Amino acid sequence: DILACIFQALSTFRVVNFISECGSQFGINLQDNDFFTLKHWNSNDIQKNSPVSIQQIAINEKYIEEIINLDNNIRILNEHSIENVINEIIHRTKSNCLYCAVGFAFKSGLTLLSSAFTKIQENGHKAEIIVGSLQNYDNSISNNRIDKQTVILLNSLLSQNLISLYTYKPSFYHGKFYYMCNRDKAYIITGSTNISKSAFRSNLELDVIYVTDRNSTLDNQFRDWYSSLK
Repeated sequence: DILACIFQALSTFRVVNFISECGSQFGINLQDNDFFTLKHWNSNDIQKNSPVSIQQIAINEKYIEEIINLDNNIRILNEHSIENVINEIIHRTKSNCLYCAVGFAFKSGLTLLSSAFTKIQENGHKAEIIVGSLQNYDNSISNNRIDKQTVILLNSLLSQNLISLYTYKPSFYHGKFYYMCNRDKAYIITGSTNISKSAFRSNLELDVIYVTDRNSTLDNQFRDWYSSLK
């Protein structure tokens, strides 16, 4: 009976995590609540690690400065740093563009990038987002994983003229791409991270940042690829 209760509790946590992340296509909406996030699934993990704390994901000034000052170089991003890297590049480098192309976007991740969207607008431009899972947004049968709360936020961002929104219809776009630039440098991130709180702060992801001169061969290749996709 005790084991049955434990397994039932674990199942409940997993179901709640799934619903909160994948959305309310069944008419169920949940508030973002870290209480329902169960991060470790065996005793070894629990003994070796603790859940990611605010202190662990706080901005590391030296690390951010190293990223911003990279000169035509490549670096693998530290675990759980991509959210801060994107926001800090946008705020510290007078960036005038932010292009995101991801398979999935959720309210939780879009909220964490909201200050970057606002900063781009203050600099006279709009962020652009391509979301693969918007491909069949109007098909009630398709499992597109766009939940109601994410749709509401995307519509709000559009109405505030903070973003332009696109998808790719010929097939499902599954890549993960973030592009930021100012007059002098371009910062390009590619890897596995979608726009979601769990991807930014909990999952084990692999992302690489390329820092190159504006209008360099590498910069133009990435911009041309993105323009073609859009």
